[in-house]
Amino acid sequence: MKVQSSDYLSGLKPVLQKLLQALLRQYDYASVLAADVDAKDYSVSARGMNVSENDHFGKRGFVVRVHAGGGYAEYSANALTEEEIPAVLQCIDQELQNAAAFQRYETPKAADEPLSFERSTDYEINPKDLGDAAILEKMTTDDFDAMMEEAISIQPLSEE
Repeated sequence: MKVQSSDYLSGLKPVLQKLLQALLRQYDYASVLAADVDAKDYSVSARGMNVSENDHFGKRGFVVRVHAGGGYAEYSANALTEEEIPAVLQCIDQELQNAAAFQRYETPKAADEPLSFERSTDYEINPKDLGDAAILEKMTTDDFDAMMEEAISIQPLSEE
């Protein structure tokens, strides 16, 4: 099965495309990176079982980066509407003006080619479809213990 597209990213994409077009009219380089990642921690011990959201690995939002005047400016947020695009442009422009007052190292423009994620990866089991209870139940079986024992015994590729 294929990983399903995020509703959050699908809804945000048209607005981010308009923002990128506006940025490219003003700057010689602009990029947008958006992410929607769910993450949970599962733990099973003698004291009990626990499921919690993992804010360290779970992320939702976007970062805009522009290059101008020998340096970069960035803007990040979790939401954006078409009406907010002028305010974002103004914020980035102000950031670049503020940076001009400081001594900085000349930073070359990134040489990356435009790209867009157009494909989806395959998966066998979607943890969301299984549910937390089934995952915790699987973690308490002998099969899981054997699998973890094998994973822990894997040696690193290089020792430094």
